[in-house]
Amino acid sequence: MCLSNKGQAITYDFFVAMGIFFVVLVIIFSYWAYSLKEIEETRTKQEVFNLLTKASEVWFKEGYPVYWDAESVAEIGLMNDGRINVTKLELLNAIGYQKFLSFMNLGRYNVLYNLTGDGISFEFGRRPLSATNIYRLERIGVLSNQAVKIETIVWD
Repeated sequence: MCLSNKGQAITYDFFVAMGIFFVVLVIIFSYWAYSLKEIEETRTKQEVFNLLTKASEVWFKEGYPVYWDAESVAEIGLMNDGRINVTKLELLNAIGYQKFLSFMNLGRYNVLYNLTGDGISFEFGRRPLSATNIYRLERIGVLSNQAVKIETIVWD
């Protein structure tokens, strides 16, 4: 009996091993892609939550100058002396939505404010008719010695 110096390079075991290797590789890359997507979604949600908080803070600061009007406003704030200023609410419509957005610097996002209380109703902004994502934050404020619910909606 004569033994051959040649070995078999490709065998059944080789194909099984390569198959297992490629399956594991596909699983690893799929998990990696899924993880990257999850990280991006989390980052986007955090970014939008920060914008939502920033947009809702307008109700709890005075702005600049403290008693601003439509021509002199440099920073929008709707509060004076710990209460929401009715005059500043009325001035929001005089400023206009586009100018308001430029002051708020919300990027591609739009905003809607709803203020409701006992016999009080105020709305400013655009309604999200065909929005991709809608984020909402409710807070409580004081207007005319009465507690009111302030709803801030940011959407894209």
